[in-house]
Amino acid sequence: MNERFKFRVWDKGNEHYVDCADMLYIEPSGEITYACYDGDREDMYYYEQNDVVVEQCTGLRDKNGKLIYEGDIVGNEKYVHEIVWRDKDASFHTKLKGMEFICGHLEQSWIDEFGFKIIGNIHENPELLEQSNDD
Repeated sequence: MNERFKFRVWDKGNEHYVDCADMLYIEPSGEITYACYDGDREDMYYYEQNDVVVEQCTGLRDKNGKLIYEGDIVGNEKYVHEIVWRDKDASFHTKLKGMEFICGHLEQSWIDEFGFKIIGNIHENPELLEQSNDD
C-alpha cells in the first residue's frame, strides 16, 4: 500500500488522535465517518468536519523510520519545522518555527541530510513552535 495515502484523525473535542481509522469517508455534506475494526467487532464513528482534523501522510520517513504526517513537528539539534500542506502547489512543505512563511518543499533527501526526526505535533506539542530557532 502506498503510505502517501494514509491518514490520521485528531479529535478536537477529546483532544487525542483516533486510535484507528481503517476506513475514512468524507461525505458530500462534510460529515466525516470512519470505521474501526477490533477483531470481529466493527465500530462506526461519525463526526462533523469541524470537530476533527484529518492529516495526510507525506509518504516520507524521519531519521528513525517513522512516517511523517502533516501537522508533525520535525527537528534536529538546531532547527524545528512544522510540516504543512500548501494548496498553491499541492505539496507538503516545511515551516520554520516562529515564522509565518513556508520554507521549502519537503523531500526525503532533505530529511536525511539534516537528520530530522519527529519531535511532536501541532496538537499535543504547540509549545515547540513558540520558541525561535536561535535557541
